[in-house]
Amino acid sequence: MAATCTTTGLTEGKHCSVCNAILVAQQTVPAKGHKEVVDAAVAATCTTTGLTEGKHCSVCNAILVAQQTVPAKGHKEVVDAAVAATCTTTGLTEGKHCSVCGVTLIAQQTVPAKGHKEVVDAAVAATCTATGLTEGKHCSVCNAILVAQQTVPAKGHKEVVDAAVAATCTAAGLTEGKHCSVCNAILVAQQMIPAKGHKEVVDAAVEATCTEAGLTEGLHCSVCGMIFVEQEVVPAHGHFVYYDEAIVATCTEPGLTDGSHCSVCGTILVAQEVVLAFGHYEVIDEAVAATCTESGLTEGRHCSVCGEVFVAQEVTPALGHHEVIDESVDATCIESGLTEGKHCSACGEIFVAQEVVPALGHEFMYYIYNNDATTIADGTETATCTRCGATDTQVVEGTKLLEVTSVTESAANAVNIYASGNTIVIENATEDIFVYDAMGRLVCKDVACSIRKELHILVTGVYIVKTGGTVKRVFVNR
Repeated sequence: MAATCTTTGLTEGKHCSVCNAILVAQQTVPAKGHKEVVDAAVAATCTTTGLTEGKHCSVCNAILVAQQTVPAKGHKEVVDAAVAATCTTTGLTEGKHCSVCGVTLIAQQTVPAKGHKEVVDAAVAATCTATGLTEGKHCSVCNAILVAQQTVPAKGHKEVVDAAVAATCTAAGLTEGKHCSVCNAILVAQQMIPAKGHKEVVDAAVEATCTEAGLTEGLHCSVCGMIFVEQEVVPAHGHFVYYDEAIVATCTEPGLTDGSHCSVCGTILVAQEVVLAFGHYEVIDEAVAATCTESGLTEGRHCSVCGEVFVAQEVTPALGHHEVIDESVDATCIESGLTEGKHCSACGEIFVAQEVVPALGHEFMYYIYNNDATTIADGTETATCTRCGATDTQVVEGTKLLEVTSVTESAANAVNIYASGNTIVIENATEDIFVYDAMGRLVCKDVACSIRKELHILVTGVYIVKTGGTVKRVFVNR
């Protein structure tokens, strides 16, 4: 059994027709519910009724919302104004018809023409709420309208806003209102607003700048502006000049001239002007020859101003030392010598420095008397250097020859010392006798002799004889 819109159905089942045993049980199928369709409303006319909108089920046609009859509206009667006969045309009597369906309710009858008697119909000015009329003309006999008066629409109010009066701290205010500026009709009445009372706010201090004065902190009402604490003017403190140093133009970058600005507000006092870049100045980097220990460089080129390299110098390897031996120099008696050394023949660097060996000086071992003394001049003695063979001759003072005959005695007991050939004679020596050679070496010693002592000398030379307080230099010539 199929389900309908409002009743459930059953599925197909099976049972035994003999014992009525159910072989396939039937299942309940839920009701489908209506499929709603709108029945459109039918507008009533002047003479026929209408219907309201309704609804029904498109499946079972059950009415869900019944349509109601809307009564016929009846005619909307409009008067067909009589048309007065004019001087030349017929007129019509007044008639009536329906303004909705156009059905004639009272037919108009023809009125014979009367001939016109024209009368002016004065214009009626429109007001804010009432329409007016333009000037017209009609016949005073038949009232035929010769120039129809046109309706002038009501002007409507010319709305003027009555400005709201803000309530102040101490005085009441008014809300915004409206009235007509032509007829003064009140359109929106103004309402009273109570006084607000003061709202105190702080007037923040304004810091003085370089060119603008500042203000101290104050206090006023934010509504009416009444000042409770007046702000005082703080004078402007003037610019703080900061000098902008010039930027030197480079080969590729422009520079700037000296300038200045205020370090506080940034105002430019003296504007810096751009100095154009002056371009590169190319110079040659001379080649540097490699040395024994230092690498060299090839020739290059660069800008002498900014240092930009156009041709880079390349490194050439160090050459390495060339070692040579500095031969030693033997010192002589009068010239210093040198030890063996080593140096580089290319750069002159010394590896082993030669040290100065001092001059040896002459070695004069023994002076030999030259036996050249005379009675008027001392004799000389000469020595030979054992190293270089140079000779040195010096005067032997006190070796003048003495003439024996010239010796006189001042007293019989005076000590007398003199040389005779290879013999030194000492007379009247009361103390021991000492004889020294020219080098100061003791040659001989003898005892005192009150009369005469003869000492035989084997080597020619100058000798010093001392006895007691007497000292005498004598020359012995062998």
